[in-house]
Amino acid sequence: MQIEIGADGVILCSLKLHHNGKEKEVYNLVLDTGAAETIIYRHAVRELGIYLEENDEFVFMRGIGGREPAFRKSVQAVEFLGFSASDFLIDFGDAMEGEDEEFDEETVNGLLGLDVLKAGGFIIDLKAMEVYQKES
Repeated sequence: MQIEIGADGVILCSLKLHHNGKEKEVYNLVLDTGAAETIIYRHAVRELGIYLEENDEFVFMRGIGGREPAFRKSVQAVEFLGFSASDFLIDFGDAMEGEDEEFDEETVNGLLGLDVLKAGGFIIDLKAMEVYQKES
C-alpha cells in the first residue's frame, strides 16, 4: 500500500471487518505503531451491530489524550492488505472528547495498532512510503 498522509500529517489506512454475517471497510484509521491494540470508534461500524455484550472485556485506552473506556470484542475476521485473521480481538470505543461522533468520509475512525501489524508481519518503509507484508 502506498502510504497516504492525512491533513494532520498522520498515515491513514483502512481495515475490513466481518461481524454478524456482514462486512464493512472502515476508512480513515490512523496507522499507529504506538498503539498496542487496534481501536475503532463505534460510529464507524453501527451497521455491523457491534455493541458491548456480557462476554466482552471492558478495557481502557491510554494515551496523550488521557484514559478512555472501550470494550474488546472478537470479530469474525479482519482483513488488511492481503492479511486475514479469524476471531480477531478489536477494541471499540467512542470518539475522544472534541472529535466528531458522526461518520463521514473525513472523520478519523480509530487507530490500526501493532496487534494487526505484528500478526500480519507488516513492514512500514518510510523511504519508499509503502506498507507491505514481509515475504516468507
